[in-house]
Amino acid sequence: MDSLNVFIKGACLPPELSQRMRNYVRFRRYTEDVHMRHDMLRLLSPSLSAEVALHLNAEWMAKVPYFGGCPEMMAVKLAFVLRSESYPPEECFIAADAAVTKLCLIAKGIVTAKGKVLTAGMVVGEEMLVGRVGRVAGYTARTMTYVDVVVLVREDLDNTLAEFPEARRCHVKPCCCNPC
Repeated sequence: MDSLNVFIKGACLPPELSQRMRNYVRFRRYTEDVHMRHDMLRLLSPSLSAEVALHLNAEWMAKVPYFGGCPEMMAVKLAFVLRSESYPPEECFIAADAAVTKLCLIAKGIVTAKGKVLTAGMVVGEEMLVGRVGRVAGYTARTMTYVDVVVLVREDLDNTLAEFPEARRCHVKPCCCNPC
């Protein structure tokens, strides 16, 4: 926080903007926890890290029908490519006129999307899982509070599916082959 205050003072930022920056940095501590989890998983043996990764991600993956029946090792691989993002209140993170390129699990906070209020444990951006690459959202996902999301990026999903062709054929619908 000291370096942030030095930056704010050096940049001569107005008080309201300075306070918003401080609030955001305080909130981002969750994101640092996610990075610590990934670092910890890398320190463990392969089988232990796989077991822990499955435990940490089983609940949200069960909420996404697309992942039903996916091989256990694929779930482990997906756990290692997840990213975390944090947003301040009133920020759009999926635009109605933009391609949906990420699946977002809301870890903390409140989001509005598709005329609904979404909270921790809910998912937004499922459109990236089916249909053609570049599919437009058709809705806006906007934060109402500070929000942390766990993100699966389309490219990471496609790379993981390339390692599990049986999942692409049998269990998981291909991302790029279903015409919309």
